Amino acid sequence: MCAALASGITEKKEFAADRLVRLPEVKFRLGMSKSSIYNMIKKGEFPPPCKHGLSSFWSEADVDAKVEEIKRNTSAVRQTVR
Repeated sequence: MCAALASGITEKKEFAADRLVRLPEVKFRLGMSKSSIYNMIKKGEFPPPCKHGLSSFWSEADVDAKVEEIKRNTSAVRQTVR
């Protein structure tokens, strides 16, 4: 998605399919702190942000994928505990 940010998105359809979100929304949707998110990035468990000037953005699709991964892992842990 960083390439799309760099080149500029010209089609509304493409932008709507994968919008860019800022850190406060990423924190809210993952239920994690800024330091936890950046630790995941450092470990290669979450993609780094796209930078535009001083601003950082993440692909909404990447955030959604991580949310689903967390749900799967939580579900698997619950099943093994029972």
